[in-house]
Amino acid sequence: MKKTILLSSFVAIAAMLLNTLPCNATVWRVNNNPNYIQGCSHCFSTLQAANDTSIVMAGDTVHLEASVIPYSATTIDKQITILGPGYFLNQNPGFQKNVYSASVLRIIFSTGSDSSLISGIYVGQSGNSSSIQINNANYIYIDRTQTRDDITFAAGSINTFIIVTKSFIGGRIITGGNNSSVYDINVSNSYIHENISLTSSSTSNYGTITQCVLNNFVNINNGFNFFNNIIVNSTNFSQNNNTTANIYTNLFVPTVPAFLTGGTNVNEPLLSTVFPSTGSQDSILNVNPIGICPQCYIAFPGNETFGMFGGADPYNLSGIPNIPSIYQLQSPLNIIQGAPINVNISTRSND
Repeated sequence: MKKTILLSSFVAIAAMLLNTLPCNATVWRVNNNPNYIQGCSHCFSTLQAANDTSIVMAGDTVHLEASVIPYSATTIDKQITILGPGYFLNQNPGFQKNVYSASVLRIIFSTGSDSSLISGIYVGQSGNSSSIQINNANYIYIDRTQTRDDITFAAGSINTFIIVTKSFIGGRIITGGNNSSVYDINVSNSYIHENISLTSSSTSNYGTITQCVLNNFVNINNGFNFFNNIIVNSTNFSQNNNTTANIYTNLFVPTVPAFLTGGTNVNEPLLSTVFPSTGSQDSILNVNPIGICPQCYIAFPGNETFGMFGGADPYNLSGIPNIPSIYQLQSPLNIIQGAPINVNISTRSND
């Protein structure tokens, strides 16, 4: 919808959006451009500063704002919700007026960060293989997030109920060593570019992996339910102690591994039949129409769509978080100082 609003300052735009959020937690802003936070009592220049201060309480929300400069690596040790503007915004027009992402070099969830959530941000830097590390943390929600590299679990750590959903993982999801534990990890409606390896010789990791697109190696055990996924390179699927009891109703390209024959898994020989060849980096991971790929539409329970755009809670293009956004803004070129400004704003609810 469109609204014409009389403004004396663009700060009113931010206030309009913040007022739509729950009122039982304080909302804070982080922006590393000093011009945008000058005189603001609810603003910080770094994400680490927002985490470290005592005035940001457990349960508060931090809006990490778009910037051309990445935010420094951050260790989270309290329960906070971190929301960014999304990613691939220049490839998927119509979501945000400002097409810059909010980028963090690295995020570590440590002891005390239980029940924290990140959504709509980009995490990673060149030379650091771990974009996100989870170290003795529970109930961590990685939602609508793009990583340059891996999500890892620190060696020796014990982590429970980890959710990775509707995200674009540029590297791997892996345990950081044989003595790290991941109990009840749920990965859904996400793309994993490299591999997912969650086995351990000393612990019994378990969880669910569903409605994902996996581009490379899969190394899990029979503690995982694995269904409704698209596996692009089926030759790199480790058998371990897996059977058709826990690996079921997936679409393998080009063939179903021999140890899974006789079950409900299906195959499609050609990748070009499964996915379109043009589009943004995430839109081309939505399967072709049923007329081109009928196999793509027989996921569990029988009429569901395989992959990250299927299921009850499908992937959102560009990782747009569930908060309002401004996708169009028009204002006059000539402005009289001190006079009101007529600004035409087009907004999305992103429910």
